[in-house]
Amino acid sequence: MRRELPRIDDDFAGRAVRVAGALAEHFPAPEISPLLEEFLNHDDVADDAAFELGMLTLRQAFTTDTLDHARPLLLKAREYLRDAYCDEERSDAAAFGTALDAVLAYSSGGIISDDTLRQLQDEILDIRLNLFRLPPGWRTPRLDTLNA
Repeated sequence: MRRELPRIDDDFAGRAVRVAGALAEHFPAPEISPLLEEFLNHDDVADDAAFELGMLTLRQAFTTDTLDHARPLLLKAREYLRDAYCDEERSDAAAFGTALDAVLAYSSGGIISDDTLRQLQDEILDIRLNLFRLPPGWRTPRLDTLNA
């Protein structure tokens, strides 16, 4: 697939990024990350590729043994999510980024402000409205768990 990237059209690129993201959720294939990184150079799907890389890096962080190992991965995931949202193409990246900011603050001994919670509630509502009538997945935040 990586060899064919220069010749693929935008539609195929979009599908390839979604499939790579779905594969990354279920299989620890080391080839997925470099493939997604190449899609960062494909303008029409760069936001999606950054989002998938952010989610992949976030999952890697959550499977580490210690916070010291997780923290650099959390920061890297945050960068990818920031890139995914920079053009406001991926509103879900904003919600995951805000949640990740809260986790990073809490893990450093900080508190999560009411403003951050309100922002997260608004961003989650935005995701849920954009996904109205679509089947839920692990990336679909539940509003009833926000205060937990």
